[in-house]
Parts: sequence; C-alpha cells; structure tokens
Amino acid sequence: MAVEAELKSLGICVCMQRGTICFFRIRQISLNSVNYHTRSLRNLMNFDDVKNLAVIIGVFISVLTLAKGVFEYSRHLANERAEYFFALEKRLVDNENFLKILGMLEFDDPAVSTVPFVQKRELIGLFEEVAIMMNSKFMRKEVALYFFGYYAIDCWNSDPFCHDIDRNSPYWIVFREFVATMKTIPMSTIGRSSQYRF
Repeated sequence: MAVEAELKSLGICVCMQRGTICFFRIRQISLNSVNYHTRSLRNLMNFDDVKNLAVIIGVFISVLTLAKGVFEYSRHLANERAEYFFALEKRLVDNENFLKILGMLEFDDPAVSTVPFVQKRELIGLFEEVAIMMNSKFMRKEVALYFFGYYAIDCWNSDPFCHDIDRNSPYWIVFREFVATMKTIPMSTIGRSSQYRF
C-alpha cells in the first residue's frame, strides 16, 4: 500500500487485472483543452455531414438527369418512327399506280393481272419495308396490320396479281412472312385505340 501511495503521488496509477500489474501515467488535462477538442470534433462532423449531403444531392441530380435523358431519347425515337411511318403511308396513298392496283384488288378485278411487274414489285417492296420496320420493333404489329396488312394480304391472296410472281421464291420471303404474320394477328385487336402508338 505504501508503494501504491508513493506511485500515486508521482502521477502513476497502478492497476491489477488478472494477475498482471499495469502502470499508467496520469496526465492533468485542463477543462479548456477538453472544450477545444470537443468543438473541433463538432466542426469536423459538420463538415462530414455537409460532404455527405453534397454527395447525396449530386447522385440525386445525376439520376434525374439520366432519367430525363432516357425520356428524351425515347421521345426522339418515337418521333423518328412516326416520321418514317407517315412517309411510308404517304408513299402508298400518293402513288396513283398503287391506288389503282389496290382498287382492282378490292373488287377482285381480273385486270390486275395486266399491271406491269415493276409496279407490283414497288408495291410489294413497300410492304417489305413495313415488315422490316415491324421486325426491328420500329413499328407495332397492330399498326402495321391496321394501315398496311389488309392490302398486303389482298395482294398475296390474289391469283391474278401474283400470276407472274413466284410466291415460294426466296426473294419474296420478307413479304411472305409479313403476310403470314398479318394473318396471325387477331382481328379483335383492330378497334382498340391503345394499340395504335409509336
């Protein structure tokens, strides 16, 4: 005990734990020093909080910017699809030869067999462009059926129209598959306005 008292007077603390004797030097710390360190720690925490908040805000703005970019890109693609679709429709409607052929097909006019092969090829080529757009997910099947499918099926089913066209030729595979796809779409989908969008 006398040794412990003498060590304490020198500022050394003795601790006995589990059979081990430890010596610690006791330091005198002023209250002002503790307050200064506490304030510095608070300022450091505030700086970390501000930094974390800035990171969170930056991430939030980045996500919003990305979402806006994706939205604008999808709108841009929809506009491109619409422009191309209306260009195809205009080519069909503004071409007098196409209208003449489609009119003959509508009334099963046998004179359709006298239409020059070049005009038939141009009309089928237009339907093949629609098929490629549809296969590329650039046009919905229902839209293709509603605006072009009926006419393509008429062309395919008309023997006078196809008298000089080999339907089984590999050169007409896109047209053949387009007509087959148009025939598989249920007619009940026609009339639902929600199906007609880009």
